[in-house]
Amino acid sequence: MRSRIARPAFAALAAAALLAVTGCQVDVDTAGGPPSGDDSTLTVAIDRSIDSLDPHESGSSGDRHVLANIFDRLVETDVDGGFVPGLATSWEVSADELSYTFRLREGVTFHNGEAFDADAVAANIERMRDLARSDEIATISSVDVVDPLTVRFRLSEPFGGLLATLADRAGMMVAPEAARDRAAFAAHPVGTGPFEFASQTTGDSVTLTRNEDYWTPGTPTVDRVVFRIIPDTDAKVARLLAGELDLVDTVSPQSVPRIENNDSLRLSTRELTFNIRVYFNSGRAPFDDVRLRRAVAAAIDRTEAARVANGEYAVPAPGPFPGVGQVPQADPDTARRLAAEAGVAPRFSMLVNADDPAQSRLAQTLQSQLAQAGITMEIDAREYGAMLSQYRSLDYDAILLTNSGLPTLGESYYRNFHPDGSAYESGFADETVHEHLAALRANSDEARGPELERRLADDFAREVPQVTLFFFTDLKAVSQRVQGFQHYADGVLRLAKVGRA
Repeated sequence: MRSRIARPAFAALAAAALLAVTGCQVDVDTAGGPPSGDDSTLTVAIDRSIDSLDPHESGSSGDRHVLANIFDRLVETDVDGGFVPGLATSWEVSADELSYTFRLREGVTFHNGEAFDADAVAANIERMRDLARSDEIATISSVDVVDPLTVRFRLSEPFGGLLATLADRAGMMVAPEAARDRAAFAAHPVGTGPFEFASQTTGDSVTLTRNEDYWTPGTPTVDRVVFRIIPDTDAKVARLLAGELDLVDTVSPQSVPRIENNDSLRLSTRELTFNIRVYFNSGRAPFDDVRLRRAVAAAIDRTEAARVANGEYAVPAPGPFPGVGQVPQADPDTARRLAAEAGVAPRFSMLVNADDPAQSRLAQTLQSQLAQAGITMEIDAREYGAMLSQYRSLDYDAILLTNSGLPTLGESYYRNFHPDGSAYESGFADETVHEHLAALRANSDEARGPELERRLADDFAREVPQVTLFFFTDLKAVSQRVQGFQHYADGVLRLAKVGRA
């Protein structure tokens, strides 16, 4: 067997996925931030409402920040995205890559006192089979409990992305007994992480408190974390300047000068695989005709789109993978010809997040570019949750979406465009592309990865299930009184070692 205790991620990890807003049970109203002198509380602004605090059902970027502090994963990542021990202290992979054996950390308990052991891991995998993210563990055909601290996953086929998947929500271990009642668990999640769930006020905040029995000595650093849901960047920065916040997850490029010119704040940047894309509903007219998808792609000026939306903090996309291929140039004449071949007057509606000013600017830019090619794009701007509800119902022509690329870009595209994917709302149907998506997902040979990415990039250029506009840099704003903050390669906020001076 080959021992793999820690190795670099096969593709860069990133954060931010998108799901709809749903109602959550409220335990305690936590309105009002802590005073600036309260060093025992860390107050953080996130820009997405909470979808679910059950990691096996969740997908929202706002969820991920909260979940990462309630739940530990079997496999963790270091600040640069390399795999490191988490609840699993080591792992071995069989020569045929059909068996993964994990040695588990001893002496860990869930927040409610349940023991974390091999039986708990097996229960978590079985639980996921009936939940929204079941495709992530679909290749795990069985789980063997070797002994109380050893568990073996048997795979039906090689899956090169398994460790990356276990370093995301599929690897977050929930308390088996507490999780039997799904609704109750989503309202009051129980994990093994550095913080315990305390309360939630729907659409406003989530409060966590220190896990006094956490297995890492000396952590967490603070007694309480309050996540504030504040979509507006200007409002977040203003509250940070006023001392009401300690950390802002996402800020716009337009806010950067205010942050850099204030001695009480610092800007943290990290290049991620975050990308903005036009995502087509290929299952209905007009975009069931590939010629119209190609026409839209030909009409778009990606360089201008990147500049308008994110300025110097965006890189025009050559395709679905950064650095693979050349950035296509806008070609309105080709767009007109393709539309003429389709024999219809090209007109469609684009769903846009009304809560995001940058998306609104971007949508208007795309509307203007498409008009130059004779394509009419109507902007359907909706509140974030309403937008994604419409998207999930498949009642849309196209939607402007952020793609986090988690746990890897290949896995992310599999979920979106393969019929077995957990986020298959595209209606995209091409058997060759489906085969290539599955091959990239299964691959564990890092040397072969670029070849498979190039092949899929060619597929996307030909069949156009989406138009990737640009990749952008993750921008976070941090108060100078905050100590121990690290900007992880997946963009997720890990707060166990973060404190206030």
